[in-house]
Amino acid sequence: MPYFLSLPAEPHDHAGAVNDGLDVVTKALDRVTATGEPWFEAELHRMMGELMLLLPRSDPTAAEARFARAAATARQ
Repeated sequence: MPYFLSLPAEPHDHAGAVNDGLDVVTKALDRVTATGEPWFEAELHRMMGELMLLLPRSDPTAAEARFARAAATARQ
């Protein structure tokens, strides 16, 4: 279920509404925590990192931390 909540985030990326996309992914990650459904957690962190890089004042270090967390989560 959390993954499906994140699907609208990618069109936000293309439409330039990055903050809206970040909000959608954040809600999906909150749902992962609330439900304990971690199956798509790694993908959500990856999406968050991608969106973070699209911000006008992006923080590559923070985005890289998201990518690292995605990789670590996928390995679990």
